[in-house]
Amino acid sequence: MNLSIENSDERSSSSSALYLNFSFFKIDQKWRWLNDIGKEEAAKEFSTLIDVANTKMKVRTYSTIGLRHDSEFMIWSISSSLENIQVLTTKIYSTILGKYLEPTCTFLSLTRKSIYLNQVKLGFENESDPPLKYVIVYPFIKSREWYLLPFEKRKQMMMDDADMSKGGRLKERLRQKLAEKQTERRAGKCRVRCYRRAFVAARSRSIRW
Repeated sequence: MNLSIENSDERSSSSSALYLNFSFFKIDQKWRWLNDIGKEEAAKEFSTLIDVANTKMKVRTYSTIGLRHDSEFMIWSISSSLENIQVLTTKIYSTILGKYLEPTCTFLSLTRKSIYLNQVKLGFENESDPPLKYVIVYPFIKSREWYLLPFEKRKQMMMDDADMSKGGRLKERLRQKLAEKQTERRAGKCRVRCYRRAFVAARSRSIRW
């Protein structure tokens, strides 16, 4: 499969900024009426496209079946080029499966060196670390009150967030954090960060419908 994506050896580059795209898709109900052979061929075509894209940038796929009502899967794309992400999306829509896909939500972010953490590489940049089974995507806003806090206070909060995402304690620590936020709101304290929506996605090693 021909995928014209810039080959800039992004997978090993950590000096340049990276774009992270999280795209959620819902599958049209008409897909379920297709015969098994047709769906199998479409799944192979889609899987091949993802494999080819992974040679040019980093692409991870997650299933949200049974976890969200508005999507069936999520594609996480990591690239130093916005054009690469757009090319991949265009190629997805040109596949057989793509004709049955409806995008329901898309988040785009840009990484930069943290002023709070002395992390040489971000977690997803470590090739030796296998992808986690679950991932949580949560956009948040840093309000003006956040920047009024002392630097050391902000640093500690960011370190707590980074620690929360490690190991098998993610669910427990997230529940604890949310409980703390609720307690702060009841006490009338300033809310320094706003968690809008949480998207929980399960790791899918093979995409089959």
